[in-house]
Amino acid sequence: MYSFSRYKEQYRANLKLALPVVLSQVGQILVQFADNAMVGQFGGDDPLPLAAVSFGGAVFFILFVTGMGLTLGLTPLVGERFAQGDKRGAADYLKNAMIFYSVLGFLIAAVQLAVIPLMYRMGQPAEVVDLAIPYYRLMAFSMPAVMLFFAFKQFLEGVGNTVVSMVIVVGCNLMNVVLNWVFIFGHCGFEAMGATGAGVATLISRIATQPHGPTIKTQLRPTIMRSQPTTITIEMPASTTTTRNSLKATKRKKGGIPKNMSAEWGMATRTT
Repeated sequence: MYSFSRYKEQYRANLKLALPVVLSQVGQILVQFADNAMVGQFGGDDPLPLAAVSFGGAVFFILFVTGMGLTLGLTPLVGERFAQGDKRGAADYLKNAMIFYSVLGFLIAAVQLAVIPLMYRMGQPAEVVDLAIPYYRLMAFSMPAVMLFFAFKQFLEGVGNTVVSMVIVVGCNLMNVVLNWVFIFGHCGFEAMGATGAGVATLISRIATQPHGPTIKTQLRPTIMRSQPTTITIEMPASTTTTRNSLKATKRKKGGIPKNMSAEWGMATRTT
Protein backbone atom coordinates (compact mmCIF):
# COMPACT_ATOMS: atom_id res chain seq x y z
CA MET A 1 0.00 0.00 0.00
CA TYR A 2 1.18 3.49 -0.86
CA SER A 3 2.47 5.52 2.06
CA PHE A 4 3.35 9.20 1.71
CA SER A 5 5.67 9.10 4.71
CA ARG A 6 7.69 6.34 3.08
CA TYR A 7 8.64 8.58 0.15
CA LYS A 8 8.63 11.88 1.99
CA GLU A 9 12.40 12.32 1.77
CA GLN A 10 12.38 11.65 -1.98
CA TYR A 11 9.64 14.22 -2.49
CA ARG A 12 11.56 16.75 -0.45
CA ALA A 13 14.74 16.13 -2.44
CA ASN A 14 12.88 16.44 -5.75
CA LEU A 15 11.24 19.70 -4.71
CA LYS A 16 14.53 21.10 -3.48
CA LEU A 17 16.08 20.35 -6.86
CA ALA A 18 13.13 21.22 -9.11
CA LEU A 19 11.58 24.30 -7.51
CA PRO A 20 14.51 26.61 -8.34
CA VAL A 21 14.39 25.36 -11.93
CA VAL A 22 10.69 26.25 -12.13
CA LEU A 23 11.31 29.70 -10.70
CA SER A 24 14.18 30.28 -13.14
CA GLN A 25 11.95 29.44 -16.08
CA VAL A 26 9.12 31.59 -14.74
CA GLY A 27 11.63 34.42 -14.40
CA GLN A 28 12.18 34.40 -18.16
CA ILE A 29 8.46 35.07 -18.66
CA LEU A 30 8.29 37.73 -15.95
CA VAL A 31 10.67 39.96 -17.91
CA GLN A 32 8.06 40.35 -20.63
CA PHE A 33 5.28 40.71 -18.05
CA ALA A 34 7.14 43.56 -16.31
CA ASP A 35 7.79 45.32 -19.63
CA ASN A 36 4.13 45.09 -20.63
CA ALA A 37 2.84 46.26 -17.26
CA MET A 38 5.16 49.25 -16.96
CA VAL A 39 4.89 50.36 -20.59
CA GLY A 40 1.10 50.05 -20.30
CA GLN A 41 1.21 52.34 -17.28
CA PHE A 42 3.42 54.78 -19.20
CA GLY A 43 1.02 54.86 -22.14
CA GLY A 44 -2.04 55.56 -19.99
CA ASP A 45 -5.01 56.06 -22.28
CA ASP A 46 -2.84 55.59 -25.36
CA PRO A 47 -2.76 51.85 -26.18
CA LEU A 48 0.00 52.21 -28.78
CA PRO A 49 3.07 51.68 -26.53
CA LEU A 50 1.57 48.58 -24.90
CA ALA A 51 0.53 47.18 -28.28
CA ALA A 52 4.06 47.73 -29.62
CA VAL A 53 5.79 46.00 -26.69
CA SER A 54 3.33 43.10 -26.74
CA PHE A 55 3.76 42.62 -30.48
CA GLY A 56 7.54 42.91 -30.42
CA GLY A 57 7.77 40.52 -27.47
CA ALA A 58 5.54 37.95 -29.17
CA VAL A 59 7.68 37.91 -32.32
CA PHE A 60 10.89 37.79 -30.28
CA PHE A 61 9.73 34.82 -28.21
CA ILE A 62 9.39 32.54 -31.24
CA LEU A 63 13.15 32.11 -31.66
CA PHE A 64 13.91 32.86 -28.01
CA VAL A 65 12.05 29.74 -26.89
CA THR A 66 13.64 27.74 -29.71
CA GLY A 67 17.11 28.71 -28.54
CA MET A 68 16.22 28.01 -24.93
CA GLY A 69 15.02 24.54 -25.89
CA LEU A 70 18.27 23.76 -27.70
CA THR A 71 20.23 24.37 -24.51
CA LEU A 72 18.26 21.79 -22.49
CA GLY A 73 20.25 18.90 -23.95
CA LEU A 74 23.36 20.01 -22.07
CA THR A 75 21.97 19.14 -18.62
CA PRO A 76 21.70 15.33 -18.95
CA LEU A 77 25.09 15.12 -20.69
CA VAL A 78 26.81 17.04 -17.89
CA GLY A 79 24.83 15.15 -15.25
CA GLU A 80 25.96 11.79 -16.62
CA ARG A 81 29.63 12.79 -16.58
CA PHE A 82 29.42 14.39 -13.15
CA ALA A 83 27.65 11.36 -11.64
CA GLN A 84 30.46 9.15 -12.94
CA GLY A 85 33.03 11.38 -11.25
CA ASP A 86 34.34 12.59 -14.61
CA LYS A 87 34.61 16.29 -13.81
CA ARG A 88 36.99 16.90 -16.69
CA GLY A 89 34.42 15.51 -19.10
CA ALA A 90 31.75 17.76 -17.56
CA ALA A 91 34.10 20.74 -17.87
CA ASP A 92 34.70 19.91 -21.54
CA TYR A 93 30.96 19.98 -22.17
CA LEU A 94 30.79 23.40 -20.53
CA LYS A 95 33.62 24.83 -22.60
CA ASN A 96 32.08 23.55 -25.81
CA ALA A 97 28.65 24.81 -24.79
CA MET A 98 29.99 28.29 -24.09
CA ILE A 99 31.36 28.50 -27.62
CA PHE A 100 28.47 26.76 -29.38
CA TYR A 101 25.64 28.58 -27.62
CA SER A 102 27.35 31.97 -27.96
CA VAL A 103 27.68 31.46 -31.70
CA LEU A 104 24.10 30.20 -31.82
CA GLY A 105 22.99 33.33 -29.95
CA PHE A 106 24.56 35.55 -32.60
CA LEU A 107 22.95 33.49 -35.37
CA ILE A 108 19.52 33.70 -33.75
CA ALA A 109 19.95 37.45 -33.29
CA ALA A 110 20.89 37.79 -36.96
CA VAL A 111 17.76 35.89 -38.02
CA GLN A 112 15.59 37.98 -35.68
CA LEU A 113 16.98 41.18 -37.15
CA ALA A 114 16.55 39.85 -40.69
CA VAL A 115 12.81 39.29 -40.21
CA ILE A 116 12.12 42.90 -39.20
CA PRO A 117 10.74 43.81 -42.67
CA LEU A 118 8.29 40.90 -42.36
CA MET A 119 6.76 42.42 -39.23
CA TYR A 120 4.81 44.81 -41.45
CA ARG A 121 3.13 41.78 -43.04
CA MET A 122 1.83 40.32 -39.77
CA GLY A 123 -1.49 42.12 -39.75
CA GLN A 124 -0.56 44.90 -37.31
CA PRO A 125 -1.06 48.64 -37.92
CA ALA A 126 2.06 50.31 -39.28
CA GLU A 127 2.30 52.69 -36.31
CA VAL A 128 2.39 49.71 -33.91
CA VAL A 129 5.15 48.04 -35.93
CA ASP A 130 7.15 51.30 -36.13
CA LEU A 131 7.11 51.60 -32.34
CA ALA A 132 7.73 47.88 -31.79
CA ILE A 133 10.87 47.65 -33.94
CA PRO A 134 13.28 49.54 -31.62
CA TYR A 135 12.12 47.44 -28.66
CA TYR A 136 12.33 44.23 -30.69
CA ARG A 137 15.79 45.11 -32.02
CA LEU A 138 17.16 45.63 -28.50
CA MET A 139 15.67 42.30 -27.42
CA ALA A 140 17.39 40.61 -30.38
CA PHE A 141 20.71 42.15 -29.34
CA SER A 142 20.34 40.39 -25.97
CA MET A 143 20.28 36.88 -27.49
CA PRO A 144 24.05 36.13 -27.26
CA ALA A 145 23.98 37.01 -23.55
CA VAL A 146 20.84 34.93 -23.07
CA MET A 147 22.37 31.86 -24.72
CA LEU A 148 25.59 32.17 -22.73
CA PHE A 149 23.53 32.42 -19.54
CA PHE A 150 21.71 29.22 -20.47
CA ALA A 151 25.02 27.44 -21.05
CA PHE A 152 26.01 28.21 -17.46
CA LYS A 153 22.51 27.53 -16.13
CA GLN A 154 22.11 24.12 -17.75
CA PHE A 155 25.61 23.11 -16.71
CA LEU A 156 24.97 23.96 -13.06
CA GLU A 157 21.65 22.14 -13.14
CA GLY A 158 23.48 19.11 -14.54
CA VAL A 159 25.79 19.02 -11.51
CA GLY A 160 22.84 19.43 -9.15
CA ASN A 161 23.12 23.15 -8.35
CA THR A 162 19.84 24.77 -9.32
CA VAL A 163 19.84 27.61 -6.80
CA VAL A 164 22.52 29.91 -8.25
CA SER A 165 20.77 30.46 -11.59
CA MET A 166 17.49 31.08 -9.79
CA VAL A 167 19.10 33.77 -7.61
CA ILE A 168 20.65 35.40 -10.68
CA VAL A 169 17.33 35.36 -12.55
CA VAL A 170 15.45 36.86 -9.61
CA GLY A 171 18.12 39.53 -9.15
CA CYS A 172 18.15 40.46 -12.83
CA ASN A 173 14.36 40.61 -12.91
CA LEU A 174 14.47 43.11 -10.05
CA MET A 175 17.17 45.02 -11.96
CA ASN A 176 14.93 45.04 -15.03
CA VAL A 177 12.05 46.57 -13.04
CA VAL A 178 14.30 49.30 -11.62
CA LEU A 179 15.82 50.07 -15.02
CA ASN A 180 12.33 50.12 -16.56
CA TRP A 181 11.39 52.79 -14.03
CA VAL A 182 14.50 54.77 -15.01
CA PHE A 183 14.30 54.48 -18.79
CA ILE A 184 10.58 54.15 -19.49
CA PHE A 185 9.44 57.02 -17.27
CA GLY A 186 12.59 59.15 -17.43
CA HIS A 187 14.19 59.25 -13.98
CA CYS A 188 17.74 59.82 -12.69
CA GLY A 189 18.46 62.37 -15.41
CA PHE A 190 17.28 60.23 -18.35
CA GLU A 191 14.57 61.25 -20.77
CA ALA A 192 11.38 59.19 -20.89
CA MET A 193 11.89 56.57 -23.60
CA GLY A 194 8.67 54.57 -23.36
CA ALA A 195 8.74 51.25 -25.18
CA THR A 196 12.36 51.72 -26.29
CA GLY A 197 13.35 52.26 -22.66
CA ALA A 198 11.90 48.85 -21.80
CA GLY A 199 14.15 47.32 -24.45
CA VAL A 200 17.23 49.10 -23.07
CA ALA A 201 16.42 47.88 -19.54
CA THR A 202 15.92 44.30 -20.71
CA LEU A 203 19.18 44.32 -22.68
CA ILE A 204 21.20 45.56 -19.69
CA SER A 205 19.58 43.13 -17.24
CA ARG A 206 20.24 40.17 -19.54
CA ILE A 207 23.87 41.11 -20.01
CA ALA A 208 24.09 41.10 -16.20
CA THR A 209 23.05 37.42 -15.99
CA GLN A 210 26.62 36.11 -16.32
CA PRO A 211 28.20 35.88 -12.79
CA HIS A 212 28.35 32.07 -12.61
CA GLY A 213 32.14 31.86 -12.55
CA PRO A 214 32.80 31.48 -8.79
CA THR A 215 30.17 28.76 -8.45
CA ILE A 216 31.49 26.79 -11.43
CA LYS A 217 35.03 27.12 -10.07
CA THR A 218 33.86 25.65 -6.77
CA GLN A 219 31.93 22.81 -8.41
CA LEU A 220 34.83 21.65 -10.58
CA ARG A 221 37.89 22.53 -8.51
CA PRO A 222 40.59 21.51 -9.19
CA THR A 223 39.62 19.91 -12.52
CA ILE A 224 39.31 22.96 -14.76
CA MET A 225 41.67 25.10 -12.74
CA ARG A 226 44.74 22.90 -13.20
CA SER A 227 46.15 21.51 -16.41
CA GLN A 228 48.25 18.39 -16.64
CA PRO A 229 51.01 18.14 -19.28
CA THR A 230 50.25 15.52 -21.88
CA THR A 231 52.80 14.16 -24.34
CA ILE A 232 51.31 13.50 -27.73
CA THR A 233 53.13 11.76 -30.57
CA ILE A 234 52.09 13.44 -33.77
CA GLU A 235 53.75 11.12 -36.24
CA MET A 236 56.94 9.15 -36.74
CA PRO A 237 58.16 9.27 -40.33
CA ALA A 238 58.66 6.04 -42.16
CA SER A 239 62.23 4.95 -41.56
CA THR A 240 64.43 1.93 -41.13
CA THR A 241 64.54 -0.21 -38.01
CA THR A 242 68.02 1.14 -37.33
CA THR A 243 66.76 4.72 -37.10
CA ARG A 244 63.97 3.77 -34.67
CA ASN A 245 66.37 1.85 -32.50
CA SER A 246 68.75 4.82 -32.48
CA LEU A 247 66.02 7.09 -31.23
CA LYS A 248 65.05 4.63 -28.50
CA ALA A 249 68.66 4.30 -27.44
CA THR A 250 69.03 8.09 -27.29
CA LYS A 251 65.93 8.34 -25.10
CA ARG A 252 67.22 5.64 -22.71
CA LYS A 253 70.68 7.12 -22.38
CA LYS A 254 69.86 10.82 -22.09
CA GLY A 255 66.44 10.67 -20.45
CA GLY A 256 64.60 11.87 -23.49
CA ILE A 257 64.93 13.02 -27.10
CA PRO A 258 66.78 16.34 -27.50
CA LYS A 259 64.69 19.28 -28.59
CA ASN A 260 66.35 19.57 -31.96
CA MET A 261 65.70 15.88 -32.67
CA SER A 262 62.13 15.96 -31.39
CA ALA A 263 61.30 18.74 -33.82
CA GLU A 264 63.03 16.93 -36.65
CA TRP A 265 61.33 13.59 -36.06
CA GLY A 266 57.79 14.88 -35.48
CA MET A 267 57.58 14.50 -31.73
CA ALA A 268 55.60 17.16 -29.83
CA THR A 269 54.66 17.99 -26.26
CA ARG A 270 51.46 19.89 -25.59
CA THR A 271 50.01 21.19 -22.34
CA THR A 272 46.26 20.77 -22.11
